[in-house]
Amino acid sequence: MVIGTRRLRVKPLVGLSLLFLIVSGAAGALGNLPAKPAPALWQVTGGQGTAYLLTALNIGNDDFYPLHPKIESLFAASDNLVVSVDLTKIEPEELNASILAAALYPEGQTIKDQLSPAEIQRCTEVLARYGLSLEQLAPFRPWFLLVTIEAVHQQTMGYFPDQSLDIYFLDTAGGKRIIGLESPIDQAILLAQLPPATEKMLLLEALASDLAKETEELVTSWWRGDLEKLTALIFAHQDDPAYSGYYDHIYFRRNRRMADQIEELLATGGSYFLLLPCGHFLGEQGIIALLQAKGFNVERLPLSD
Repeated sequence: MVIGTRRLRVKPLVGLSLLFLIVSGAAGALGNLPAKPAPALWQVTGGQGTAYLLTALNIGNDDFYPLHPKIESLFAASDNLVVSVDLTKIEPEELNASILAAALYPEGQTIKDQLSPAEIQRCTEVLARYGLSLEQLAPFRPWFLLVTIEAVHQQTMGYFPDQSLDIYFLDTAGGKRIIGLESPIDQAILLAQLPPATEKMLLLEALASDLAKETEELVTSWWRGDLEKLTALIFAHQDDPAYSGYYDHIYFRRNRRMADQIEELLATGGSYFLLLPCGHFLGEQGIIALLQAKGFNVERLPLSD
């Protein structure tokens, strides 16, 4: 199966093919929004270079593009495109093998061994909404079921991973240098590195959540550049000790590493257009605060209609 985007063609992994199912459905109503997305955008100066940091989502649709003219203009004028993972350099077979190794239980074990009868029933009911069966997915660990359910649900609302901001900008990068901050394998198996109890907790939370409401709120907050709301959504459990390891692993440690990488890039000169998922920029341990602590001037740029 090959998913075509404008110029870039992304081969989904065999082990992740469920994440790329095309499920019919219209995008949810997002209320009274600006005609074009106006997500949070910052200018970073200091050292020898300049960077523009844009909050991104891992999903999208035709309504997202083109983005606000100021965003498109700054991207066009930048020498380099910086993304979390350079999707143009993926080696599908190697990545596929790594994901399957991290997603599958050892032979003879299934997710049913980890769930109570009530949890098995709930999981069965949620999967059935999307035409999936627990029997089909039983060999996979909780983290894989979690991302499958979320991705398929987002597609029922009309949001697709092959229309994400990363792919949009990679498609239009032209001769820009593309810089990936992380390896595809490291990012693909992030959730697999969580403790089993945390994995299970995240799956059970998703099974009990109103995914339609959460997705709509996430897209609306990103579209408006509402950082306060994004923080409330993404870090809703930050004060819960059960989630501390999750936030540290998925966000805070990576934020520190990526802030160091941005510092190194700016020291070499040039202009950089950087996009990362929203959560990486937020809060006292977010990339914005970390860059400010390093002495960079970070200014949020207004995006008026």
